[in-house]
Amino acid sequence: MNLRATFPQWDRLLSAPLWKLRAVLKPGGLWRIKSQHLRAALNKIRQDFGRLQLSSLAGRSESEIHSYLTSLPGVSDKVAKCVMLYTMGASVLPVDTHVHRIATRLGWTKRRRADQCHDELELLVPARLRFGFHVGCVKHGREICRPAEPLCGFCCLRRFCAFYKTTRLHA
Repeated sequence: MNLRATFPQWDRLLSAPLWKLRAVLKPGGLWRIKSQHLRAALNKIRQDFGRLQLSSLAGRSESEIHSYLTSLPGVSDKVAKCVMLYTMGASVLPVDTHVHRIATRLGWTKRRRADQCHDELELLVPARLRFGFHVGCVKHGREICRPAEPLCGFCCLRRFCAFYKTTRLHA
């Protein structure tokens, strides 16, 4: 089941029985806490803006929007940046596990966790390329630059890749 297919309007999600929301979220894991955070965030948005839309944030600075979003229950830096990138057209770079793995293997960061390098990678990737970079890293990270058994022989980035150059995968 898909969240937006099951609840095409956010009001429907809030009025639905909790078991139905949890059933939709269960395949993704952490469904109990996600259901609580999602409902609490939606209630806060409605309380703050009188409706379940973020359009009231339009015209505010990226830092103000980011600050508001991360003040919502369960919204991390990465989630806020995903909302900003995908729904608000902001020039931010969400760093998820795929972006972090690729940036680490390329030698762009030495930070051990994805949530530690948002600012660092935003300095490296020009604003106009961030959307495509994020989408490309997710696809590349799932299909080629996998966490275990990466397919370095098929990788278009291997000549730039510090990981490839220091492993036996290129031998």
